[in-house]
Amino acid sequence: MLYLVVVAKPANAQLSEQAQDVFVALNGNDASGDGSISKPYRTLKKAANKASPGDTIYVRGGTYTGVKDSVYNLHGTVSQPITIRPYTNETVIFDGTGADIGRTESIVLVIASSYIIFDGFEVRNSSGRGISTYESHDITIRNNNVHHVQSRGLSAAGDTITLENNEVWQAVLENEKGAMGSGGWSAAVSANGRADSSWSTNIIIRNNHIHDCWGEGIIPVDSNGVLIQGNTVHDTYSVNIYLSTGYGVTVNGNYVYATTNAYNRPDRDYPAHGISLASERPSAGTGAYMNNVVITNNLIVGTGAGIRYWQSSVSDPENSYRDLKLYYNVILGTHRAAIYFDEVGAGFNPPSGVMVKNNIIYAGNNGATLDIGNSEAWTFTHNNWPDGIPGLTGVVAASDNFTAPPKFVNPVIGGDATGFTLQAGSSSIGAGTPVAIITDYWGSYRGISPTIGIHEYFPVVLDEKTYLPLLQKNDR
Repeated sequence: MLYLVVVAKPANAQLSEQAQDVFVALNGNDASGDGSISKPYRTLKKAANKASPGDTIYVRGGTYTGVKDSVYNLHGTVSQPITIRPYTNETVIFDGTGADIGRTESIVLVIASSYIIFDGFEVRNSSGRGISTYESHDITIRNNNVHHVQSRGLSAAGDTITLENNEVWQAVLENEKGAMGSGGWSAAVSANGRADSSWSTNIIIRNNHIHDCWGEGIIPVDSNGVLIQGNTVHDTYSVNIYLSTGYGVTVNGNYVYATTNAYNRPDRDYPAHGISLASERPSAGTGAYMNNVVITNNLIVGTGAGIRYWQSSVSDPENSYRDLKLYYNVILGTHRAAIYFDEVGAGFNPPSGVMVKNNIIYAGNNGATLDIGNSEAWTFTHNNWPDGIPGLTGVVAASDNFTAPPKFVNPVIGGDATGFTLQAGSSSIGAGTPVAIITDYWGSYRGISPTIGIHEYFPVVLDEKTYLPLLQKNDR
């Protein structure tokens, strides 16, 4: 078994006069190598000892079997990050087969480090986790293929962590076919609190493809300032995107769907929910565990419920929600109600400030469009309900809602998202109301009279004269 431990230069290491390339290869030698392409090192540990801010550690192609890598105390700078990547056009596989990796350990661990980019590897066959970064800041983990891991695929804790353009699949195999029973499984991709129990901050989970996993797809837990954007998440267990105990979370432009019953929980006859909110442990001091959450421009099709709130068993009065914004989503073909929120009962802070605007919302396959408690917290305006406007009695306000076929181009569950763009003549075109979200699913700018749903039919090319009035008109 090969065990690689990266012990890098301390944070105050002197900047190299000129960035250099440091090489690692299967045929390298730590004793006689010098890190050049002709005389590479054998391990990342040796290469990192030589690396300075601005350097690139190139790993030559091949399968590194029995590996458990730990990148510890490795520091680039904001202008000179250190990049770890395969050499040009070569494939590098970190394979954990045979390595002594516990459930909470990883094939690749970046810890107590900063300004590191880990880019372009295949990581597979872990008896624990895939790639993790903890107690670090300004870390980017991108373009990796992580699969066949028993626990988490990607995991992050710290400040300013970006997980982007990765594929994670066949993760959380410890829970295959619901083996763990009623709970305790991991997520395919997660953000978590830090070792000192403080929350992680400024987490970006963007443009990843997460699928065929036996845990939730994405979970930020104990995190403040989270962006979950542009991900494709499908065919996972229980929930595709799960927000648990988090503030300042934006879920924007994700494609969430189910095409199979293979990952259904044994206690359910339907696939994972699309986007769920809940609080599984106390975090007092803000009035509501889940607050300041924006869910916008998401395409949610074929899931259990579309957008779901679960009132967990935590008995603290702050186990509640407030200030939720549901804008420009398309919810179609769900197995349960499109929007399904448990009632927050007496003894808990009452929910408030829920805005539902500019969505296209179909009834679920069970005939229910809405199943919400605490309707007095909700406002519904400018939504298209193709299967009929549901009863909105008791809500704060309900105006300019209507019923019309959206006229999607070619709506296929699991098909290309462009199938959910609109044809000419759709009643949803120009029928929305301006809100503080000014782009659509594809990043095009919304008009002053925006289109309902994920697609802006008449996108605006913005200059200063257009942009500033639009901002002023949008609500806050």
